[in-house]
Amino acid sequence: MSQHERNHGPSSDPADPEGIEAVRSLVEGVARALGIDEDVVAEQRGEELHVAVQGKDLGLLIGRHGQTLEALQHLAQRIALDNDANVRVIVDAEGYRERRREAIEAQVNRLTARALQRSEACPLEPMTSSERRYVHEMVRDIEGVESYSEGTEPDRHAVIAPEGTAPPGARQ
Repeated sequence: MSQHERNHGPSSDPADPEGIEAVRSLVEGVARALGIDEDVVAEQRGEELHVAVQGKDLGLLIGRHGQTLEALQHLAQRIALDNDANVRVIVDAEGYRERRREAIEAQVNRLTARALQRSEACPLEPMTSSERRYVHEMVRDIEGVESYSEGTEPDRHAVIAPEGTAPPGARQ
């Protein structure tokens, strides 16, 4: 039995409307507090709750390397769990996550080719932990290379290197 179940009883239906509304309300409140004129839409897709913020000048909500958006998503996930909405929460702002995913894929493809061609480790730009995890998942399926993370937050980044060349103790 999870800590959540001990405190709140067993999880209810994943589509609990009160939990979904609590998440939407949190995201809307944070956007308003940042002075952003926004429209917040929450839509459940299977076991995921997608919360989209649409508006102008959302850079403050996204933050450096998406860090503010990532933190808001973490808070929204906690609110969902506390309100018995058994869903994975994904918060996005004007399609940032899709654009970022495409940019990361292009960077991974370019640096994988470079790592293989030059037989050298190729660092990516600093990114959030979920973005680094995405890099590691992509690289795992590519023969001849491996990936690991190095550095400290907020400058922690993934590195793509020829297979077998990661420093001892390097972690994904």
